Amino acid sequence: MEAAYAGSPSHPVTRALRHALDTYPIPRTAFLGLIAGCRQDFVKKRYADFGELLGYCDLVASTISDISLAVFGCASEETERLGRRLSTALQLTNVIRDVREDAGKGRIYLPADEMARFGVGEEDLLAGRASEVMGALLKFQCGRAERFFLEAEPLAGQVEPDSRLTVDLMARVYRAILGRIARAPLQVFRRRVTLSPLDKVRVITRCLIRGGA
Repeated sequence: MEAAYAGSPSHPVTRALRHALDTYPIPRTAFLGLIAGCRQDFVKKRYADFGELLGYCDLVASTISDISLAVFGCASEETERLGRRLSTALQLTNVIRDVREDAGKGRIYLPADEMARFGVGEEDLLAGRASEVMGALLKFQCGRAERFFLEAEPLAGQVEPDSRLTVDLMARVYRAILGRIARAPLQVFRRRVTLSPLDKVRVITRCLIRGGA
């Protein structure tokens, strides 16, 4: 990475990156933060509170937003802020949707203090106990992720016109998945929640009608 940014890449991947850097102002700090976030998954498997989880989201999601907006066309600090709100919403949706899969790997991303507040023990999550209190906890998590999506709504209209459809579609697909989970949170313990082909067509159609803005 350092060599790529210094102009002397030696690996095929970093040579391709160097080519992209000649066109797009992708910040080096974003790549380094993303790498740090991936490394963190090997050593940190619990999060005490939402502040800690938000720090993780900054590493593995906000960094991707910074990289993407450099390509999509980022016009202001406000665009960057909105991009980070959207990327956090996407990551929080992943946390909720993948809660069973992550627990199977020994990882719990749900904040420990919020689990305790709802009466959910770590052993409940690891065992996949689909209880009423578990459902309440997940619904709370869905509500917070939805607020991040809501705050990020102006983003699509602030990137370059040829990127607006991409940003809008990404947000709407994940938001639709989150909405499906929110209606029946405990389903995440039975299967991976996805959109049906028909639902995807509906989302894409709405994006096209809206014009990605």
